[in-house]
Amino acid sequence: MRMSRWCLAMIATVGALTVGPAASYAGTIDCITVTNGTAAGTFTGLFGSGGGSTGCATTAGNTWNLAAPIVLGDGQTAVLTQNQAGLGNSNLTSGLPGFNFDTSDKGGTNYTISINGLTPVADKSILNFGGVDNPMSTTINEAHNWTLITTLDLGGGHLLDLFTGYVDTLHSNACADADLNCLPTSPGPPTIPNTIFLNNATVALGNGSSIPGYPASPHCNVSATTAPFDCFDSGAILLVERVAAPEPSSLFLLGAGLVAAAAYGRRRTRRKA
Repeated sequence: MRMSRWCLAMIATVGALTVGPAASYAGTIDCITVTNGTAAGTFTGLFGSGGGSTGCATTAGNTWNLAAPIVLGDGQTAVLTQNQAGLGNSNLTSGLPGFNFDTSDKGGTNYTISINGLTPVADKSILNFGGVDNPMSTTINEAHNWTLITTLDLGGGHLLDLFTGYVDTLHSNACADADLNCLPTSPGPPTIPNTIFLNNATVALGNGSSIPGYPASPHCNVSATTAPFDCFDSGAILLVERVAAPEPSSLFLLGAGLVAAAAYGRRRTRRKA
């Protein structure tokens, strides 16, 4: 009887270490700050009330907002880009309200990104277009495919891969990204479709816009007055949730327990014989 109970306990332990996390795993994103250190170049998002993340602001974000936190399961994705509210036409002079994440126009300084109030991490000069953008140009295309910036540890085994890219269908030159579709797609994360931008994301915070009076572009309808709007000139953030591999120490303890169980079983068998 004692052996049976011990075996059941070992089975439960194995299940918790191997199966449990994949079935119930989810990461929570409460807030984000993307900044180049200037007021004009600071973009924020608040999801829910900020949850338990101590570094989250208590005021609404100026770029993204949701009534509840973003919760992603293993392999799920969130994309943050311009015009979450889908407000449609933009003003020619300011680019607002639709083009509200035009990071390359806010100076040449590299951006940093902080999620849930964690230590900010530096972008790879993608959101600021390498610091060489000409804000007055209607032709320079800034599209850039997804690039992995870092993997964040949200605690409790919650890992979050952080990518940045740039989507640019507004400017008329040939698309500057490697696959020439003006979207931040391939190569992308190997675990999700390379075509991911907004349509394939688990959570998609962004929409196209239009800007009547802007010089025509072959990549979008700048003069659209009704949906769908398909013009983008925007930085883009991609977040990919994934399960952390078991710690080596956990695997060692599991292996030691299984060896001990096998030895105990052999001794019990010999005694009965």
